[in-house]
Amino acid sequence: MLRLGFRRHWVDTVMSCVESASFSFVINGHPQGYVQLSRGPRQGDPISPYLFLLVTEGLIGLLKRAEARSLIQGHRVCRGAPPISHFLFADDLIFFCRASMEQAKEIRRVLKEYEDATGQQVNLSNSSVTFGKGILQQCKAQILQELHMREVENQDKYLGLPTHVGRSKKGDFLAIKERIWRAAFSGMDESVGFLGG
Repeated sequence: MLRLGFRRHWVDTVMSCVESASFSFVINGHPQGYVQLSRGPRQGDPISPYLFLLVTEGLIGLLKRAEARSLIQGHRVCRGAPPISHFLFADDLIFFCRASMEQAKEIRRVLKEYEDATGQQVNLSNSSVTFGKGILQQCKAQILQELHMREVENQDKYLGLPTHVGRSKKGDFLAIKERIWRAAFSGMDESVGFLGG
């Protein structure tokens, strides 16, 4: 937080919230015992999402720096569009880069620098890589070995959205459009609920 520009007093205040957390166990409806946390907040702690966002800013900064130095090249969705190097969804992160050993090494270096700075570790067993069409099997194997991750060949959806969009974008997103319409008109009188074309 100091490197993000927060003043020492603010950082000390936040850290006192993190380090002073304690809890008891409810047994048969009555609190029992007293445990003082020594490793920071646990999942579900109200301060956790805010600390995660602050720490994630550091990771995004590392990615942007690598992209500015052309060490990572993001994906463009169309000509003239800005390159996309990452997406954040809650506590999930998706990287986009070219399928090359150089860029895989840079991704690994960025993750290592993030781990060293924050003390957090990327769960590689829950991490995976998906490749675009036409990537040679040997290249895939080298990248997977460098990243210490497994390949997911066909992940149809991620958070309800298609991970691969073909030429028929209308067909790919039709189910989502229908779900939105159903949600918008659920509980309304049938004479009012209609679908537009």
